[in-house]
Amino acid sequence: MEQICSVCGSPLSKESNQYPIANGAICESCRKKCWSGLSHMELRSPENLRRHIESCKRSRAAIPYFHPTDSAGDILYMDSIHKIWRLHSDILPFIFRFSDLWDYSIIGEKLILFVNSEWVDTVEIPHLIPQLQQRCVSLLKTILSSGRLAPTAPKAQPPKIQTQPQTRPQIQPASQRNVHLPPASAEVSPLSEEKQPPEGKSRKSMCLFISAILGILYSVYLITYFSGAVSGSEGAAALGAGIAVTLVMPHIAVTVLATVFTTLGWGVNSRGLALTGAILYCVAAVLFPLYAMFVLVQIILAFVGFARLKTLRMQ
Repeated sequence: MEQICSVCGSPLSKESNQYPIANGAICESCRKKCWSGLSHMELRSPENLRRHIESCKRSRAAIPYFHPTDSAGDILYMDSIHKIWRLHSDILPFIFRFSDLWDYSIIGEKLILFVNSEWVDTVEIPHLIPQLQQRCVSLLKTILSSGRLAPTAPKAQPPKIQTQPQTRPQIQPASQRNVHLPPASAEVSPLSEEKQPPEGKSRKSMCLFISAILGILYSVYLITYFSGAVSGSEGAAALGAGIAVTLVMPHIAVTVLATVFTTLGWGVNSRGLALTGAILYCVAAVLFPLYAMFVLVQIILAFVGFARLKTLRMQ
């Protein structure tokens, strides 16, 4: 059985070029009538391609009657009066409305247009010089801004409904009803005695208190021990003691700061100060890992106190 073109019906010989489509194939003549950049040719039906060829034919015939108000070289043409635009016929043989342009993108010297059309989704225009590219972008911005401005319909006025005047119900005076009103001189409190907030100081965190005490004791020990080691040494021993103090000094300084912040956090019930103290204890442990075991308990208690402080402040 002789195979024929699914669009025009002309016979397809084995020697001629055939282009497969959905449920058939088309001849080379019909393929040339289609736009060269038409995508998904193999998935299109014969009816779809017939409409595409007819659309290409009408667009090419309408191009001489297209009168642009602005252009970017011989690439992009725009008619701002009728809100239509087109590209060079060798690039894309269609005339579009402003609203058909979705967006654009620039990749190096390539300009990519995203179009809302049955025949094309994206159009790539390669090898644009910077000046021409900038001019195209300027026109595309105008098209996008104008295409997204949809005319607004006038708001319909709601119908006027005549309503009957409502009569207010007669309310009986309080003197004629069985209502006991408080005397004018009586003061009514918005809160009953049971709902009054309890007076007194907020509770303190025992974990922060213990952490602060341990930090004070450890800080006093460090300062006393290393100051005595330096003052009580001579010669090579004094040199070694000085080196040891230099190595431990950051640990001592940060530990003292952590103790101060933890103590203040316990004293004023401040979660921020308590958290700062806990973090500083961690920093002290990192600065001198050999002494990290001496601040481990303070770290745990400080973080636990910080976590529980919010609950204690609400009690």
